[in-house]
Amino acid sequence: MVRVLLTFFTPCCLLKCPVERVHIHSGDIRLPSELWGDILLKATYIPYELEECPSPGSFTVYHNLHHWIYRKWKEGLPIRRNIVLVSRFWRDISERFLYQTAFIASVHALQSLISALRASRRRVCWVKHVSIRRSISSLASNQQLGDILNERNNICIYQDDTMCFSFPLSPTPTNYLPLRCITLRSPIERFWSALPLFVNLEVLKLSNIIIDHAADAAFPPVSLPNLHFVEFRFFSSAVAEYNLFNVWVPTWKAPKIKTFIVDADNMVTLPGIEAHSATIANLGLTGSPLQPSSSLNSPLPMKFQPTSLRRIIAFHHFGTSSWRHLDGCIPLHGVREIELRFEQSLTAAVVMANEYGWGSNLQDLCDLFAIICDSTRTSSLSQVVVSIWHGDMERIDKTVRHKFDGWIEKMERTRPDVRLKLSFGLDDNGNEWAYDLCSVYRSAILGSPALPTSFISFCEPP
Repeated sequence: MVRVLLTFFTPCCLLKCPVERVHIHSGDIRLPSELWGDILLKATYIPYELEECPSPGSFTVYHNLHHWIYRKWKEGLPIRRNIVLVSRFWRDISERFLYQTAFIASVHALQSLISALRASRRRVCWVKHVSIRRSISSLASNQQLGDILNERNNICIYQDDTMCFSFPLSPTPTNYLPLRCITLRSPIERFWSALPLFVNLEVLKLSNIIIDHAADAAFPPVSLPNLHFVEFRFFSSAVAEYNLFNVWVPTWKAPKIKTFIVDADNMVTLPGIEAHSATIANLGLTGSPLQPSSSLNSPLPMKFQPTSLRRIIAFHHFGTSSWRHLDGCIPLHGVREIELRFEQSLTAAVVMANEYGWGSNLQDLCDLFAIICDSTRTSSLSQVVVSIWHGDMERIDKTVRHKFDGWIEKMERTRPDVRLKLSFGLDDNGNEWAYDLCSVYRSAILGSPALPTSFISFCEPP
């Protein structure tokens, strides 16, 4: 009987046969409800939907993970809906899978979710992951959703990519939220005061940071014992932002921080990084943490003494990033991997450089290449990961192409033991999608045999 039911289950849900062909009678169900729950869970499972990606092979994997989950969620949503419609028994077991994750990409979807949660309060208990896409700009609806979610406090992942300056979740000293991951665009002042209450927080990613209150305003003490991933991307570098990162962040009690990423053009960031240097293994920068380096004419003394630093993630901004003094304040001898990510399209960046007079952009990039090529400065280096959009490699400016050609040739000649690779995120099975940089680069630039169609389509920006 079990064999018949499982064979019957496969074409219904995984092959998406019409639901009206399915007839299940209570007398036919011989499996325990717990086992049915496990079966339906496997039918609707999406990797990393409710948990973190373990030890990502590159930041590109981690960065694209959210887009990958969203794509898999859209593909699997009809399956979850069909399972709920099969029978009342299956609905009681599997309805929680339908509501455990909510990707909200329109105001209509947001209002529909609010209506569904209001219609059945038990559904609120099932919501674990909420992601509000950038296309939403309804502050009132966001707050309505927050009011509903605050009733049960079961949400673990909250991502808000809107510009409506809202943070609807409201923890209190006696009512902690179990949030493990927070991603916010333009966090408001109330968020900073509430941050110490998220005691279970593991991942904190903040972008477009603007501090509204006075530069000398006091920030609360923070103790986040499980925090291991921190990302700060500042919109401006005024005094208030400087104090937040270099005065407040160093006071945090966060002994498990492994990945620390900061994007703050023209702002000194070394003090905020140095305070957590004992545990940082992956450090992401948009240039030397002692900017502007153009006024520094001599090497800097070693100020940052990490004991566990193994990877540098270089977010290169054409026109603003400067790497000349990177190893003057951060010792790179123990670094095993350097990942180079371009924050703009290479083709567009060169055009903008010519238009706006970014005369030093290629030189700044060459400074980073020089660090990578110099075995005396990066003696432990074993791998370099580069993120280049496939379209850039076909239309790349010949000046930039010449620099890449020279760098790759020099790396192959002087450091053959260092692997060069391209990473484009995750494949359909949740594994890292990576290629050898030299072979892919030459295929696109020199007209060698074409890349696989699946690779080209997957490399389109999300």
